[in-house]
Amino acid sequence: MPAGVGLYDLDTGKSGSLGVQGEGYSIRSSTDPTGRLISYTLKGDLHFIDLAKIR
Repeated sequence: MPAGVGLYDLDTGKSGSLGVQGEGYSIRSSTDPTGRLISYTLKGDLHFIDLAKIR
């Protein structure tokens, strides 16, 4: 598996890639007060992940 940025669920052990290559990129994420949404900026574009939609 290539290096990159992903999510890992501690409760279920499931993981998934965000599609961000591991070399040359760094992302800083933040969550909303509910912990449901994660946002990050990559190459000037703002991305949101709704964790409730991941199955």
